[in-house]
Amino acid sequence: MLNFSHFDALSVDLKGSNLIEASAGTGKTYSISLLVVRLILEKQLPVNSLLMVTFTKAAVAELESRIRLFVRMAYRSARGLPIPEKSIAAIVAHAIESASRQQVIQLLKEAVLLLDETSVQTIHGFCQTTLEEFALEADLRYDPEIATDASEIVEHLVDDFWRLNVTTLPAEALKLLMEAGKLSKADLSGAVKNALEGKFLYGFEPAGDYSTDASWMAEVENTMRSGSPEQMDQLIRELPRRLIFGAVRELLPAVAAFKQERHLLTYDDMIEKLHAALVKNKSEQLIDQLQKKFRAVFIDEFQDTDRLQYEIFSTAFNHPASVIFYIGDPKQSIYSWRKADINTYLKATHQVDRLYSMNHNFRSSERMIEAMNQFFLPTAGFDTFAFGRAAEGIHYTPVESPKPNGKGLFMKGQSEDQPITIFEVSRKPEVIDPLVAQVTLLLSKDHYSIEKKDASRSLTPGDIGILVRTNTEALNIKQALAQAGIPAVTIGEAKVFDSPEAEYLLYLLEAFESLSQGAINKALLSPFTGLALDDILKLNIEKAAELFRKYRDLWRQFGVFQAVKAFMADWNVQGLLLSRHTEMGERTIANLYHLTELLHKAENTKKRSSIELIGWLRSAIKGAQPADDEFELRVESDEDAVNIVTIHKSKGLQYQVVIAPYLDMITYNKHEEVSWRDPQTGQYMVGNKKALSPAEKVLWQDQLVQENRRLLYVAITRAVYKCFIFKVNMHKGPYSTKKSALAAFVDPLQRISGAPISFEPCPALMSGYFCASSSNRKPTYAEATHFKLADLNWRKMSYSSLSVFHEASPKIHTGDYADEYDQFVFSDLIKGAKTGDMLHFIFEHISFVDATRWDAIIDEALTLFMPRYKETYSGQLRRLISEVLNSPIHLNGDRFQLSSIDDSRRINELEFDFPVPPVPVETIKKYSSPDHPFDIGRHGELEGMMNGKIDLFFEHKGKYYILDWKSNYLGDTPECYAPEKLNQAMNENNYHLQHLIYTAAVDRYLKLRVPNYRFEQHFGGVIYLFLRGVRAGSDNGVFVCKPDQAFLTGYLIQKPK
Repeated sequence: MLNFSHFDALSVDLKGSNLIEASAGTGKTYSISLLVVRLILEKQLPVNSLLMVTFTKAAVAELESRIRLFVRMAYRSARGLPIPEKSIAAIVAHAIESASRQQVIQLLKEAVLLLDETSVQTIHGFCQTTLEEFALEADLRYDPEIATDASEIVEHLVDDFWRLNVTTLPAEALKLLMEAGKLSKADLSGAVKNALEGKFLYGFEPAGDYSTDASWMAEVENTMRSGSPEQMDQLIRELPRRLIFGAVRELLPAVAAFKQERHLLTYDDMIEKLHAALVKNKSEQLIDQLQKKFRAVFIDEFQDTDRLQYEIFSTAFNHPASVIFYIGDPKQSIYSWRKADINTYLKATHQVDRLYSMNHNFRSSERMIEAMNQFFLPTAGFDTFAFGRAAEGIHYTPVESPKPNGKGLFMKGQSEDQPITIFEVSRKPEVIDPLVAQVTLLLSKDHYSIEKKDASRSLTPGDIGILVRTNTEALNIKQALAQAGIPAVTIGEAKVFDSPEAEYLLYLLEAFESLSQGAINKALLSPFTGLALDDILKLNIEKAAELFRKYRDLWRQFGVFQAVKAFMADWNVQGLLLSRHTEMGERTIANLYHLTELLHKAENTKKRSSIELIGWLRSAIKGAQPADDEFELRVESDEDAVNIVTIHKSKGLQYQVVIAPYLDMITYNKHEEVSWRDPQTGQYMVGNKKALSPAEKVLWQDQLVQENRRLLYVAITRAVYKCFIFKVNMHKGPYSTKKSALAAFVDPLQRISGAPISFEPCPALMSGYFCASSSNRKPTYAEATHFKLADLNWRKMSYSSLSVFHEASPKIHTGDYADEYDQFVFSDLIKGAKTGDMLHFIFEHISFVDATRWDAIIDEALTLFMPRYKETYSGQLRRLISEVLNSPIHLNGDRFQLSSIDDSRRINELEFDFPVPPVPVETIKKYSSPDHPFDIGRHGELEGMMNGKIDLFFEHKGKYYILDWKSNYLGDTPECYAPEKLNQAMNENNYHLQHLIYTAAVDRYLKLRVPNYRFEQHFGGVIYLFLRGVRAGSDNGVFVCKPDQAFLTGYLIQKPK
């Protein structure tokens, strides 16, 4: 067993490498701050030559604040002024004895002046500043953009992969896969993200065959068509694995290429880059620069680091002149899901020069310390953290109380209460009522009090911390406390984008943008307004629409924050929600403000348009959100309230009274995917538990038990005076608690008499102890109502990335128009992208066969795109629709009009993605002809994904057509849009390249959906309508063609998989 020396911040040697094992409540932040003062005075190190690295931004703020305070106090003490900290005064006095008072004053004065240059950082902050400052030494050849992680990139690429490899599966296979719930986009995203984070996917073979090519697809089709039931079952079991591993194989290099192309680095990338420079490449220049810059280093929360992080510091500061302290507590290593590696900590204990332990608990009362020691060591030699006979492990060493303790007593009535009380229930759902009853008793007058010397006080809500495992548990408890009238706030890892408010806000922004009545109604049916469906049906529709137009205009003029702010004012959102104080109103308003701030930041930092911002929010809700503190739910109120905190979030916190209702943690895992660490390599493994070998399953379960024990330790050690524990006695089924983490301690404790731990019956839930129950208002909605509405407003063009635009021919302006309509389309109708967007919107939303809704669609389009022209454009736009829908189209020897195309036979904005194999640009150009020329603005080879959306795809008499709406201005007479003139416009705008790409996409689409598909038989052709020149009864403005099939079977497109 390792030999740890007692740590004393006032006398420990300030040299070499040191590891300090600091048990809970032993004051490590205090000790680090004392060591900083000693280094300034004894080693005469400038404060900006000291580096402090800790785990979270909150910890950075706390440590930096403490260091500033201690340095200023030391400076005050050196000048002979009184300070409250005796330890600091002792350090200063010792320094004055060794030097002179004036020298000490000067050292501390300089330290105070340099406090703004103090380096207290997270690991990611340290890596970023190092890579920026020493880019040459780290071989960083560009100025990168920093992203928290690659979530947004992954979600985008997974969408593409899903469309190409999942939606193209045979219909029956896809149906069975979805019904079985075996695969989702989240599964693919999760696997790719795990791999990006360095987690090894169990069963994944880098050289394995996970392709989903045409031969494999044919095999799937054959199995679904003629395979036995057993073969089909086997296929459905195999499909998720193949698709997940295929996504990992294909998307990892795609993510890397995306980041490289955009000079993007994630937090993990920064760690890997710095590790590569220091450890792999052994950059002596970088090591030398870091050692010159930082003479002493403190790595706080060391138990939560991993191998790469440890090797960065152990390599960079492995020098006799460097001083490095690793400070942590392996008993509190509970972040394995964030890649915290307890094996790295254990390895470091053998590599540092000196080992120290901190075992004086300054947090808890003397009786609570006694009870904790009894709880964690109920019998001699008890294996507290379940490491068994392993050579390496974590052990519990009894902690001591400082003398004197000074915390006083925790009283129940007139006598001192036992520090730990254990309640027993039969099932988990039975915990809530006695928990609320106990909180009520704690807050009731004369039931419980804290006594110090001659002073005594009752408990307040803020004295109580309820520690839970999950955010759902927190929500359930908060709602129960609310019904009892007890104020409570939640603190956890939940992300604000996962909240119901995020979806409601998305509905609101979509209503601002579209202004459709359906979108407005959906936005108003939310807790923000408190309106029910009946209320909405009684609303003044015109007034609501007018308000939403105002919000949209505010958004476009001043930004999203002002638009949401105006909505909140008009609908009294804050007043409504806060009037529901005990019904989650404060949480809703906190989330709404938080989300609006994040949207404001996203809008301004990336200059996102309203459509782009809506897309950003939608992606974040789906999961494309970085793992950043910025996105975690904020505390909803700063009033005195019971804190409901997840155990993970409780580290570093303390409460006078802790209630721990859910410590019966078991190894049963209903999820198929599990994770564990390879103890030999340190590799983080992720895999399906059914695929594990017996030895691997034991390893996973052992590590899960160990972490559950550590979670239990963290929860109980938050208590200053008292801890209430609920134990569930459920002895049957997969959720049996007979071997839970808690049972391992409680069972031997029940056999001990005289311990400072009591077993008591659950308190009964009674009203009247604290305050009256909540009002009878109907509760706000717990989750967003889901509507099945068509997504009608897609638009994206992509051929432009390849296209070369030629110089346009001069346009003829006569100023002499045949009628008012000609003047409208050739002169009054403004030229530019906004007109094109408006016309696309109209033709996307109208019915070709029923004119009933035309006026409403025209009004909506003008409101959305050109509100200034509503009066002048409305009538003429109606005529434009009529002219276009009744213009003859001649193709394939057939003559038809769009007015004959039923709505059920058309798809607006058909999106496509297809892979382009490596092909020389010059090879593709061979398909350009004098009649239909095109050019490509690239050289060399093309390869990758082709993406785009086709304005209109429709079927007529068994043939399928592509149609594109064009608002181009070619001149101000109908003759300027004659067929021979349109060829010139097609050439100048390189539209032939566009329609060839579209045809390639549709050809692929039809092969997968039309039985016995043949291009010549089923593909009708391409139609470009130049809307300004189209006239009923005339060919003007209508360009038609049918591309050569040779192009499709040539080099641009692979066969469908």
